[in-house]
Parts: sequence; structure tokens; C-alpha cells
Amino acid sequence: MKQKIFFIFLIFAFPFFSFAFSLGESVEFSIDHSLDLEKRETIQAILQNISPKTLFYVETEWWNSLSNYEKTRVNNALNSLGYEFNNTIYPKFSSMFNFDKKERITVLIHRMNNDFGGYFNSGDQYSRFQYPRSNERDMVYLNADIITNEFNHIYLTHEFFHLITFWQKEKKHNVREEVWLNEARADYSANLIGYNTNSLAEKRIENFKKNFNISLLEWTNQEPDYGAAYLFINYLVDHYGQKVIIDSLLNNKTGIASLEQALRDNGFRETFSEIFSNWSIALLINDCSLGSKYCYSNSLFQNFKIVPKINYLPRTRTSEMLLTFIAKNWSNNWHRITGGSGDLSLRISIENNVNIKVPYVLCHLDCVIDFLPVKSGKAELLVKDFGNNNSNITILPFIQNKFSEFNGLEPSYIFSLEISTFEKEQESLREQLLAQIAYLQAEIVRLQTELATRQGTCIISNNLYFGLMNSTEVKCLQEFLKNQGSQIYSAGLITGNFLSLTKEAVIKFQEYYKKDILEPLGLEKGTGYVGQKTREKINQLKGR
Repeated sequence: MKQKIFFIFLIFAFPFFSFAFSLGESVEFSIDHSLDLEKRETIQAILQNISPKTLFYVETEWWNSLSNYEKTRVNNALNSLGYEFNNTIYPKFSSMFNFDKKERITVLIHRMNNDFGGYFNSGDQYSRFQYPRSNERDMVYLNADIITNEFNHIYLTHEFFHLITFWQKEKKHNVREEVWLNEARADYSANLIGYNTNSLAEKRIENFKKNFNISLLEWTNQEPDYGAAYLFINYLVDHYGQKVIIDSLLNNKTGIASLEQALRDNGFRETFSEIFSNWSIALLINDCSLGSKYCYSNSLFQNFKIVPKINYLPRTRTSEMLLTFIAKNWSNNWHRITGGSGDLSLRISIENNVNIKVPYVLCHLDCVIDFLPVKSGKAELLVKDFGNNNSNITILPFIQNKFSEFNGLEPSYIFSLEISTFEKEQESLREQLLAQIAYLQAEIVRLQTELATRQGTCIISNNLYFGLMNSTEVKCLQEFLKNQGSQIYSAGLITGNFLSLTKEAVIKFQEYYKKDILEPLGLEKGTGYVGQKTREKINQLKGR
């Protein structure tokens, strides 16, 4: 149940044939060697149990290794599992999805790696002429280790749901479901039956805690993938009902499009982007008093909250901080800023003008939820008197640059987050000073440009930071750093691109002149961000 594998082939499924079956018969099956405990490609299995809707085959070698007592336990489990499948699982899914097969469902039980509950192989749905390793059956696979487990019916439900998904999407509509949604629905399928899924919910929360920041839609078949998918699908059902999940499987679309179609069919106007954004906020605050969409109503998730990355600003008159982080399409990111003194300025940007959305939660005694306006991959926010009137702000930027065809690894993008605080002034004096500063800065730039033109040298007039590309001022910075010697800028590259080697050189330069650059800002270590103090020192050394 923990991980599954899929083989998808763009060919026509073959018609299955009816066979006569007898208990104790031995059959050779092809299996997935990557999931098998002993890496085998085929095994012999004994037909150990027959019910109106199932055939339970058990790996011969494993069966023969069991004691009589253990065999009795397995047989009892198979009887119970067959009864549950015939009377609960199959009838309910048959009614929901108009799924009615004349042939029995084959369940093959063999030893697997310990962290697998089972799997479904769509290759079995084709003839051996089309897929040579096909078992030419409607079938699923279960790990021998879970057969006597009290939750074996949940594992069987999950794998059987993959079979239903194949018939609904690939056989009926000739479309291939995206793995993330296929797994999310299969994990939720036990809820559709009405089974107690408390243990599964606890397990998926622990899975998610191992990596909060993974992409929901990029499937790497790791534990956090299952955690994210399960938490999202439960949030979706919490607010839009189970019928959205059912209808999304019945329509002829896949992935995001199938969910949005099901939402519209059920009278909802929200887009996937809006739901993802609300879910991300709910994972952070999980508080219905701040809005009905910002929490889980299901008691299994009501006490769950993620812990965001926390960035503390020193309580000095001014402070600056530059953060960079990598993210993928539809991955959650939570960055909390606290501390500082005076007004707070936030600037967030992403390379290549990628399409992003930036919710934020600003808290003191109460919390306010809003969105930063985004233009060309950049967003800004100014919070007045942040240090006194607010305890923290959390931004939740995510990338929404792609909406379909999520069946492989996704590209990574670099976010840059500039944070600065400055002391609040009286408004009239502040406006006057800002106007004077703007005039003087313009004059300085004009005079420096004129002087540089005459002398054939370059100047740095703006703040520079990691991620800037093809910048004349970055070239100027790199030339200056190179002239400081190899102990500062050993690479000595002049490219105009502010990347890791340039950042490392800036940090060395800042720490070399720590007294002039870092200590006035209350910092101990270099940041790699070329702000006002760093530029002042550079210009001083350049004789300006």
C-alpha cells in the first residue's frame, strides 16, 4: 500500500477469457522484480481461496514455509478478505463507477520489500502479444506480510481502486490519469467504502512531516508524496464533498482538469489554484475562525499544523536579509519573519518571470490573510511599524506555471526574498527626507555615470543579490572583487551573472571589512547581499 508501480501502454486492452479454476492448482505468474523481496521476475503460486468475485493465489515457496498454525491464520484471513470484497468493496465501487466484471479479480500474494503493501500492474490488462510479461488477468498484488494484518481490507481496496481507475480512464476514455491524483484517490478509496481510516491518517501525517516542501503533483514514489496527496485529497473532500472525487474519476479528463470539471459539475466556482492556496494556508494555521476554507473540519486533522521556516531579524534601527530557496510547481513553501524594528519591506522574485502566487498571513493578536500583487514574477509588501504592531508575517509563495502532464520530474526554480527594516519617522519629515534622498541619489548616479564615462570605469548604484543575470553592475562588482585578490575572489570570473561563486566572494569581502559593513547592521557573518553598507565600502575603496 505504501508504494505502487504502474506500467502504462498506449495500446488496446485484450478481451479476457473465462477459465475453470480449482483449489490447489499451481500457476506461474510474472511479478515486478523491483518490488519482490528476492528480485524474482516469475513465481509459482497456489490457488488457495475462491469466492464469487475473487481468486486468491499464494506464493508456493512462501506457503510451504509456513507452519500449520500460520497456514490456518492465512486461510482465515483470506476467507474474511474474500467475504469483505464480495459483500462490501466490490458492490460499493460497482455502484459508484458502474464497474461490473464477469471474471473474478485475481489477487496474487507474494513476499515484497517490507515497505510495500501491494501494487497494480496495468500491463496485466493486455495480451502477451502486446506486453510479453502480462498475466492476462484483472488482478492486483498484495504483500504476504500484510495478509493477516487487521487492515488488509484497506490495502486491497487501494489496489483494486487502481484497477477501477484503469478501466474508467484508459479503457473507457483512452486517457492516462496522472500518478499523483491516481494515488490520492486510491488512498482515499477506503473512506468511500466507509472504513475506519484513523491509522492511515496518522501514518500519512507522519509521511508528510518528512518533507513539507515537496511538489504535490510531481510523483517520486516516496513517503512524503503519499502524505501530501492524502492530506490534500482529505482537504478537498472536507470542503467540496466526496462526489467531486467520484465525478473526477468518471469524466474524460485527467489531473487538475478532471478536478476542476468535477467542481463545476457540482456547482463550485473555485479553481485548483485557489484551492491549493487555501490548503497551504490551512496547513499553516488550521483555524476555522479565520475563515471556513483555512482549516480541516475532519477531526483526524484538526490538530495538525506545519512548522514554518523562521527568520529572525535583529532589533536594530536597520537590518537587511536576503534568502534564496528552490521550489517546484505546486510545492508548498512557508517562510515566517519575526523580530526587527520599524517598517518592514518584503520583496520576492523568481527567475524567468515564472507564474507565482504569494499568499501571506500577518499576525499580532489576530491574523490577517491576504495576497501580494504579482507582476512579472515579482511581488512587494511594506508593513508599517512591523516590530511594534505585528508579531510575525508568514509568506507562502508557490509556483503555478504548469497545469497538466505531471508524469515525471519537474524543473526547479530559484526564489529570492529580500527583507529589510528601517526606523519609522514622523511622516512629514520622512517625506521630505525621502524626496531629498531621491534627488541626491539621482544626482549621484548622474555624476558617477558621467565620471565613469570619462574615466572608462564602471559604477555600482543598485543593490545586487544572488540570481541576477546579465547585469552590467554585476560585471562591475566582479571586476572589483577580482582586483581584491584571489583570497577574496579566487574564481575571478567576469560574467555578469550573480551566482554562487560571486556570492561567496562577496561574503569574504564583507567579513574582511566586518567593522565597516557588518557590525553597523548588527551582523556577525557575511550575507552575500550587496546592500548600502557593502556598496559604500566598495565605492570608498574605488576612491569615490
